Amino acid sequence: MKKLLKYTSLYNLFNLIIGASKARRILLNDYIKSNDNARILDLGCGTCSILPNLDFMEYTGIDISDEYIESNKRRFSKYSDVLFIASDINDFLENNDSQYDIVLLLGVMHHLNDEDLGLLLRNIRKAISPDGRLVTFDGCIEEQTPRFTRWILNNDRGNYVRTKAAWLDVFLSSDAFSDYTYSIRRDLLCIPYNHIIFHRREK
Repeated sequence: MKKLLKYTSLYNLFNLIIGASKARRILLNDYIKSNDNARILDLGCGTCSILPNLDFMEYTGIDISDEYIESNKRRFSKYSDVLFIASDINDFLENNDSQYDIVLLLGVMHHLNDEDLGLLLRNIRKAISPDGRLVTFDGCIEEQTPRFTRWILNNDRGNYVRTKAAWLDVFLSSDAFSDYTYSIRRDLLCIPYNHIIFHRREK
């Protein structure tokens, strides 16, 4: 299954089956809240299913998969303000001086060990404009998480689906994100699944 999901059409079909459109809608309305002046950086953008619903001035999508990036270039060729780059996300950030109003890290952090994730978060902090913000979205295991839900979470393509305590330790321990909070959502998919969303506190 994990090997099949590297193909764009199968990945999109899988997300349709599990009800990912609802999750995207809630992310957009409750957390991302983009506007037509926003410069958006989408790290690990995948198949960019969220793109058609975003408001933005400029959008840059980065993904290590050539398959996804080439597909995105074809699908979104009508957009003149969109750029897709095939790259390791840390390599991109370390060689890019631009700053962004919104940085998206959706379904990415659970693919990274603590060391790599810590490096990524430090690099992201430098890429966020003074009034900008990061929004993350990943699976999360809690003490009361039922056994079947744990099984689903532990069989995700990422090898680092963490407990809530581990997520808080790796994310909120960074001084760069001390003004961030988190939300636990159990209602985003049509399968039993827990998500943790880190986002900047409202001023």
